[in-house]
Amino acid sequence: MGYRRIDLALKKDEELPEVILEKLKAITSELKSNKPIQYILGYAWFAGIKFKVNPAVLIPRQETEELVEWIVKENSIGSPTVVDICSGSGCIGIAIKKMIPLSNVKGIDISTSAIELSRDNSDTLDIKVDFLEADILKLEIPYREVDIIVSNPPYVRSSEAALMKANVLEHEPHLALFVTDQDPLLFYKRLAKIGKESLKPGGKMYLEINENLGKETAEILELIGFHDISIRKDLNDKFRMIRAVK
Repeated sequence: MGYRRIDLALKKDEELPEVILEKLKAITSELKSNKPIQYILGYAWFAGIKFKVNPAVLIPRQETEELVEWIVKENSIGSPTVVDICSGSGCIGIAIKKMIPLSNVKGIDISTSAIELSRDNSDTLDIKVDFLEADILKLEIPYREVDIIVSNPPYVRSSEAALMKANVLEHEPHLALFVTDQDPLLFYKRLAKIGKESLKPGGKMYLEINENLGKETAEILELIGFHDISIRKDLNDKFRMIRAVK
């Protein structure tokens, strides 16, 4: 209905149209099946921006907003080239482009459906970000002399699935969530190599991480030559993000 919270009190005696009641019943039914409200409504808010979302992409989360805030705080001056790897809905790259207007932002994702949605978000919001469909585990990325690489890759171990809520486990894309217990840092190993090849000297890599594997992730970056490595907690007091300098 587009009501504000205060409208719920001011209009509490208002009778809703039948079409709205039927829509509410349908939404309630979907909620009972653990379908996330963002997928039901078709949008989610991230960094003050309304993004279209669907089951092809992860629902943007608050801890990822904190990663974006970290990037913007440290790089708001100038016109950095930014590559968002595993870009999903495009929320990270688009938010950075909005907050650093002179930045040149690229997004990469393996999913055709995700790339279509992120391009749609870029066009709808009129915030220019270029998106490329590619499997980073198999292909070289076509960008060099990059200032910033950011990624929220799959990092949940298969054994950790049992700890997840049903609305996530049953509806969000497993391709964007899970890695095997045998090689849980697969994507971070690859991202470290990409960073080594694509970042300019002094370029920075910002990654969202598994809260239980921060030390191991830092070691991967350090072994390949990154320095000034910093692991940061999110608002929930979990080690959730890492920054490293080439």
